[in-house]
Amino acid sequence: MRPFPLFLALAALSASGAGADNPRITLHLERATASEIAAALSRQAGMPVSLFGEAEAPGDHPPPVEGLDQKTSVDWRNLPLADALRDLCKKYPLQPTRGQGGGYMLQPLFEAPLPPVARRVGWVEQQGIRLYALSANVNINRTVRFDGGPQEGVNVLVLEVAGELPGGAAESVAGITNVTAQDDLGHVLSPVGEVVGRNVYVPAYPDEFRGHLAFNRPHPRAKKLAWVQGDVLVHRTYKPYAVEVPLPVPASGYRKVVGPFTIEAVGYEPVARIPMEQLPSPEFKPGPRVTIRVHARPGTALPEAEEVWRTAPALVDRTGRLFGPAILDPGSENRDPDTLELGCVYPAPPAPASHLLLRVVERSPPQKLFTFRMKDIPLPPEDLPAPDPAPRPTPEARPPVPALPETAFVQRVEIGGRPVSGGTLSLGVARKGPRGWEAVRWQELEVGADGAAKLPGLGPGTYRIERHYRPKDGVILPAGGTWSAATVEILVTRGKTVPAPPLRWQKVPPGKSLH
Repeated sequence: MRPFPLFLALAALSASGAGADNPRITLHLERATASEIAAALSRQAGMPVSLFGEAEAPGDHPPPVEGLDQKTSVDWRNLPLADALRDLCKKYPLQPTRGQGGGYMLQPLFEAPLPPVARRVGWVEQQGIRLYALSANVNINRTVRFDGGPQEGVNVLVLEVAGELPGGAAESVAGITNVTAQDDLGHVLSPVGEVVGRNVYVPAYPDEFRGHLAFNRPHPRAKKLAWVQGDVLVHRTYKPYAVEVPLPVPASGYRKVVGPFTIEAVGYEPVARIPMEQLPSPEFKPGPRVTIRVHARPGTALPEAEEVWRTAPALVDRTGRLFGPAILDPGSENRDPDTLELGCVYPAPPAPASHLLLRVVERSPPQKLFTFRMKDIPLPPEDLPAPDPAPRPTPEARPPVPALPETAFVQRVEIGGRPVSGGTLSLGVARKGPRGWEAVRWQELEVGADGAAKLPGLGPGTYRIERHYRPKDGVILPAGGTWSAATVEILVTRGKTVPAPPLRWQKVPPGKSLH
């Protein structure tokens, strides 16, 4: 397949609506708080931009972060949304995460930002896209069993890659494929997996994306990767649509056609009836339950499993506050490949509900844009010592963030769209510290009859979690499948986590990849 020139690609993307994800902003405010600036930015951008805690249910009061009520001024003139968010996050201890409804949630910054890097490792700039390496992690885990079970092990190199599209929309990048690498001893490393997609769970600006390239482990005496090569994939057509579904849903129902999608509201309860044992917490007060169906024209891609949580609509009350669903059922029983069903239960809002804000994206199949080659990427030495605790300078303009409670992260395992019953989930958990990713710590969790396993004790921060599921005795995985979302990154705030997709075994049609 011949790569097409970037200026044509970006022109096509802009014409088809990719600019809606990173629109130009002109805004002048004097003596405004962080919340007031975010609200004005949301109106300018035409998408939700809100502070953490503003979308919380009544009675769920997050610890305050000092300094957000301090007043400052902004003077943005024809700036991309990404640069406006960067300026706002320099003025306050905040960082953006992609949120429901297609917008951004500004979360507290738990650690002092790292100083600017003088030289980015493996830097490549081709056709307006910048790529570089953020970290290299050699993951070795071996298990010996004494009950007759299989001997298992993990022996991989994971390269974290970042990308930038100045002035562009990073979500128009589909991922990286056809990767290979060679260490400085001449050993060629084969990839683990086929396509690396964007990781939607990590903090990111509209013009940034991250992903992970996994390879077989390099030679133990290798000091660096001589080169890493791969193909960048983009969606030549990328057009987001914002849909407002009125609440309460009319008795006659709701139906709207936007582009290749038909949006329907097929179920509505003003106050959801939920068994006590299914409540997210004993204090949770349920609000509306809404079931939304998104029908796609044949040949139009629906959101992948990793992106369903972001497609879930946000509830907007009459004061303009946004609330994400506390309970999300992605309709795993639905077997129509051209239909996505989302069952959403929202917290009871303090003001009457106004509407749901839903975001769907029309995307063409991924196409190769160019082949890149990074060079001279250092590898962690075999005798790497544990890092000393890094000092955390606190700039005067960034007041400290108070310590926050730990949380429990519940994740699910599914085979063929249904939750598994029993088995063991092995988790490799790495927390992101001031100097990059900390050591991977492995632990095993028993999976319950509902397919869920609880990982307790996560404090605030960003985590990368590698997941491996071992079925209980006698259970055989269906042939011709692969695991979806085997590695995820989550951001834990205020004793909570962003939603993460289930670890799902999915059948792959012949000649196609999962992604």
